[in-house]
Amino acid sequence: VSVRKRVVKIFRDVCLTQPSFNRIPDICSRLLRRIHDEESIRKLVLETFQQLWFSPTRNQQDVRQRVQTIIDVLVDAQKQNYTWLENLVKEFLQTNDKQSIDDKKKVREQRKDVLKAIQDIINELVESILKIESANDQVSSNKMVATFIALYALGKAKPEHVLPHVSAIVEYLNIKCTSYNDNIIVQYVAKILEFTVPLMKSASASIIYSLEGSLTKLLLVSGQLVIHSSIACLSAVIRLSKNTQLVKDVFIRYHSIVVQCQQKILEKPNEEFKGSAQLARSIYILGVLCKYFDVEKPEFDDLE
Repeated sequence: VSVRKRVVKIFRDVCLTQPSFNRIPDICSRLLRRIHDEESIRKLVLETFQQLWFSPTRNQQDVRQRVQTIIDVLVDAQKQNYTWLENLVKEFLQTNDKQSIDDKKKVREQRKDVLKAIQDIINELVESILKIESANDQVSSNKMVATFIALYALGKAKPEHVLPHVSAIVEYLNIKCTSYNDNIIVQYVAKILEFTVPLMKSASASIIYSLEGSLTKLLLVSGQLVIHSSIACLSAVIRLSKNTQLVKDVFIRYHSIVVQCQQKILEKPNEEFKGSAQLARSIYILGVLCKYFDVEKPEFDDLE
């Protein structure tokens, strides 16, 4: 344990004194693997990341460096999972009722610092999207995915910090999906909007209408992950717009497809059914709709 603690401290010193060193993302990835170690190691790792990314700074260059490192670590960790940043933020923001009054006061101050750092990082992440988008290559595509994952993980902690950027983010719901990365981007844009939309109480009718259109359109062409995120986001939009008729229309459209497919199968049971992909999509969409909308409520009574 003492050896590991010493290594963590060395890594921490390197990260803090040489933030532009090209091995920093790799060092951070290695440190993150120690976050579930013995308690003293875990505490040291958390302190390292708080100092590195979530401490107060007025230097915009420091913020840019933090964002670049976070993006690089996310790109490096893509083969593992996307949840480490979200879990890291939770660690810094969680409270403990068993703490003393002094400890609670210290935690409140820490939360304030972390949330301010998150706000700065979110602002810079949105700026990064525009810069990354201008370079059309695989490296930039991976960085774009990482940027939206970071926006989701950090924005979830404080959705109010994402709200000023909604108009820029929502545009990415409509990108043409020609690759796996494009689909991941759309999925995370929908996930970001899901927790941001409830705060958009003063949004214009045209923005809400546009959102409804974009989300329902995604159901026609997207895979499972995007469909699920789109319907989850649509449920947040409908709670705001009260446009239950749209949900009915979508439900009826895909229910009709299922009925038509069933009829074709029954009419020609010995022939190979060629609409299995469309049938599977429609059944999946109906299932997710039932998860997010209570179709047994009175407002859905006229559904046949």
